[in-house]
Amino acid sequence: MDKDHDVQIVEITKSLEANKRKSASHPVEESSTDHHWKRPKRDSKTFKQTETDGDETGSNQTQAFAKKLEMEIFGIDDDEESQDSHASSTKPNSYTPVAVKVSKEVVDSPKIKGPPQGIDVSIFEGKKLVLDTQKKLLQMLWDNLCRKISSTPLDSISSIHDEVQVVLASMRSFDKFDISHLEEKLKMLFDRAAVYDTARSASLNKVSKEILARQMKEAKDRLHEARIKEGKEKEKLNNLEERKRNLLVLLDQQQQILQSVQVVVHEIEEEIIALENTSSLSDEVAENLSTTMKQVEVAKEELENLKPFV
Repeated sequence: MDKDHDVQIVEITKSLEANKRKSASHPVEESSTDHHWKRPKRDSKTFKQTETDGDETGSNQTQAFAKKLEMEIFGIDDDEESQDSHASSTKPNSYTPVAVKVSKEVVDSPKIKGPPQGIDVSIFEGKKLVLDTQKKLLQMLWDNLCRKISSTPLDSISSIHDEVQVVLASMRSFDKFDISHLEEKLKMLFDRAAVYDTARSASLNKVSKEILARQMKEAKDRLHEARIKEGKEKEKLNNLEERKRNLLVLLDQQQQILQSVQVVVHEIEEEIIALENTSSLSDEVAENLSTTMKQVEVAKEELENLKPFV
């Protein structure tokens, strides 16, 4: 980095030398610099006096310019310079190597005329610009982070811890700024959030146990009632099965009775059919049959009354 600063200083010094040589080779009245800044024309006597003064003061002005350039490159203000000057008697200056090298290059360079009087040399303060930009970016990151934390519900603060750490890691990359006090505040926030989460979890667990005990009691009561109902239904089933067995016996008996009655019915039906198929007797035949029966009866009595061996 010191090498880059030295190169920048040498390039700026060379540019000043070229401008001053150009100013010396042309009359002031016709110079583009005078024309650009619209300054009044000076006579040759005044020009010669200015040239003489420039020769005498060129070295001092160049050294002062180099010192100012060095201070602006390293971000040293007037107060810091006075403090460094006072502290240089007790401790070495951290910028001394660069300052010595710059002074050596300026002394070794040929004397040149100083810049025209009345011209303000604008120097671009790059480091200050970078620091200001970084500061704005850090403030923007911090503001957005605070808004995010504020909009997060209390029960969910711990859930954004990792995202906050990502933002803090990005902020720590700007090592010119100390954010340790912000990190301590955030650490305190998340520590308290962790304690709150623990207490809330313990409270929820206690409530869950009470709910579980109540639900267990209700379930046991329902089980007891269901078992009572189960016993009653089993008793009804047993009664029905007993009735079924009795009915089966009765059914078998009734079936046997039915079968016997059906046999009688069948016999009667056959008898009726036989009677229907029998032809009726005439009166003469009926009389002969009756006479014959009587004769048989008489013969039978005679035989009973006959005693041949008496």
